[in-house]
Amino acid sequence: MNSWRYLKCSSVVIYCRVSSQKQVREGNGLDSQEAKCRTWCKSRNLNVLRVVREEGISGGEKNRPALMRMFSFLEEISKKGVRCIVLVEDLNRWSRETVNHFMLKQTITSLGHSLQSVNMSLDDTDESKLMETLSASVSRYERKKN
Repeated sequence: MNSWRYLKCSSVVIYCRVSSQKQVREGNGLDSQEAKCRTWCKSRNLNVLRVVREEGISGGEKNRPALMRMFSFLEEISKKGVRCIVLVEDLNRWSRETVNHFMLKQTITSLGHSLQSVNMSLDDTDESKLMETLSASVSRYERKKN
């Protein structure tokens, strides 16, 4: 079962990130990520509450400015009883450090929200949890290789 369905969420906060200022200036990574996330939302009739864009910050960092602002927003809406999905195009946009991935996800969950990815189902099955762990580990590996 998809956790977003379990929470009966109808709202989404989109999180997009690129890791270098060059990507911010010359790339279309943020726009592309946002477009894919919006398409995912539209196909599920979900409302986009906010788009958070992290510009030029490594996914290995856990205290990213836009991410911290997003957590403040999530805490705010939680107090009002609003539950939402935090949507990323790909888990490597969320975090490039395995431990941080799960710590940040736990923060979202503790506030009553869920993390979802356009490119990978994040549900409560053992298979999904295995693929999520592998993806988080591969993201860390790729960051170290880069």
